Amino acid sequence: MDTRNQIKSYIVREGMTMADLVEKLADQYGWSASVPNLSGKLRRDSLRYREAVELTAYLCKTYGLDPRKDGVVLCHAEGHQLGIASQHADVLHWFPKQGKSMDDFRQDVAARLREDPEPEEPEEEGGDGDVTYEQWKEFMERYRQELAQLPGSDWGQEELEKGVAQGFTDGQRPQDLATRQEVVSMIVRAEK
Repeated sequence: MDTRNQIKSYIVREGMTMADLVEKLADQYGWSASVPNLSGKLRRDSLRYREAVELTAYLCKTYGLDPRKDGVVLCHAEGHQLGIASQHADVLHWFPKQGKSMDDFRQDVAARLREDPEPEEPEEEGGDGDVTYEQWKEFMERYRQELAQLPGSDWGQEELEKGVAQGFTDGQRPQDLATRQEVVSMIVRAEK
């Protein structure tokens, strides 16, 4: 399982929402306990370097990852070069403003891990932490509801507006997951 799916799995096993995760980070690191606030910071490039280091160190600690190993901590540009990420908004346009590079960032994450090396064990409330299918469906429904409430990202707003104008999509739920039927429908409409 890749790191992204491990993180998602952890959040689901713990019964957490994105808001819960942000609240946990607020408790541990003093961040603002607001998903829109954190999302806004990420969109506006105002997420502080220290917060990015702490979040990455927290994830590496939780999943036993070494941030100095190749392919563990990547920016979008590096991921794009490997063929595993899109080439859009990236930290390389604001890390240099902090006098930092991705190599500096990985070293700072490793240093933060040395300060607090022991991973936290998730608290279990009975059972072995497995998620039943019914629980998973509940979590997924809650996750989809959260996604449906999110506004479209700035980087794709122009394309979304064109898609609505051309009748490919209704523009609703721009951050929600698309079903295969919705994707095929958009493709067929685009071919007309």
